[in-house]
Order: sequence, then C-alpha cells, then structure tokens
Amino acid sequence: PLTHSKDGTLSFDDTVSDSLLKARVDGAYETFAPYLLARNTRKVNPLVLVAKAFETNQVNTLGYFVELANKFKPNPVFEKTLELLTVAKNPNHEFLVRNEKTSFPELFEKNNLALKWNLKVRGTVEDHMHRWEKWEQSQKNK
Repeated sequence: PLTHSKDGTLSFDDTVSDSLLKARVDGAYETFAPYLLARNTRKVNPLVLVAKAFETNQVNTLGYFVELANKFKPNPVFEKTLELLTVAKNPNHEFLVRNEKTSFPELFEKNNLALKWNLKVRGTVEDHMHRWEKWEQSQKNK
C-alpha cells in the first residue's frame, strides 16, 4: 500500500518522499518508512533521497528515518545520506506527528535518534528494532 497513489504505482524514491509527508499525520509511517529503507538498500540513491527531502521540506524526518534504518542494517549508503542531511538539519524542535497533544512529555524524551534530528516522537528505537526483528523472522519462516 505504501507504493500506490491515486495515479498508480510510485517509484521507490517517490514512495519514500510520500512517506515523509504521511509520517507527519500518521505515526505508522515512523515504523514503515525506515524499514522500507533498510529492506531496499540497493535502491537507495543518497542524492535523490536528499533532494526529495528538500522538496518536501522534511530533511529532519528523512534524517531520522535513515538513522533508524542504519541502526537496523548498517550500510555505507546510509552513512553518505546522513552526511548530506546533517548539514541541512533544521534546528527547530517539532513533533514528528503534528498534533496539539503534549500530555506525558517524558514519553517524547526517550528516542535519542529522533532527538538528534530535533523531532519528538513517542516510540523508542528499541520498539522499532524489536518490531522489525519480528518482521524479519516472519519472512524467514514463510
């Protein structure tokens, strides 16, 4: 479902770009998009993805997603992408999912990778890693 739009099937790069925007309103994309990157390292073109992040004004979001993907499956292509994104990081702090609910602020201080990219999220890095390990295991069992 991530790769489809009303106009048809999206390319890998457009899927990532679309996910950056959708992550701002749907927290599920925080889990899906980095995993998509980790599973498709051969398709990752740092210059194209960084350009997409600039087009959508989502440099911090892509930086965070690439950090998560690199933590799960370290790869030099992620390192290059992070290099390009780091210099353009927006210094303002913001919630990944834009909403007005800020109850339990301590929940937003637990994800060090998100904080590195000036994003506040409720999920922890460990939550994502655990979930992806389960997904990887389920693929091996098929």
